[in-house]
Amino acid sequence: MPPRHRVVYVPFTDRPFAFCRLAALSALPSRIEGLSIALLETMALGLPAVVSHAGGNPDVITSGTTGVLVPPLDPRAWADALARVLGDRAFAQRIARAGRDLVRREFSLERTAERTEAVYREAVERRRALGAG
Repeated sequence: MPPRHRVVYVPFTDRPFAFCRLAALSALPSRIEGLSIALLETMALGLPAVVSHAGGNPDVITSGTTGVLVPPLDPRAWADALARVLGDRAFAQRIARAGRDLVRREFSLERTAERTEAVYREAVERRRALGAG
């Protein structure tokens, strides 16, 4: 008999990471999304991510590599994606590891500071170029 899976909704808590450590995966079914901090946090914790192909999610997730992208309003696709991650341990571990590595590499404090500084440098350079003309 296949294992039974349950979805548990947790009320607001000041200890979210304790619950994340109990999870088998991170599911983000948003129809509208920016850059989800919850997604980055759960990926950093090493959870495989199954997320809607919406907003900023495709900027973080390469489907099948760092997570799974799913059409937001397609219940069958969601069921298939969740079943694949829950049913294929090697796949789940592979995307979880790749996702964790991506977040640690691209969203570290140092990398974020570098990108922010680059934006400001570019703005200053443009301003100088306009002033020189």
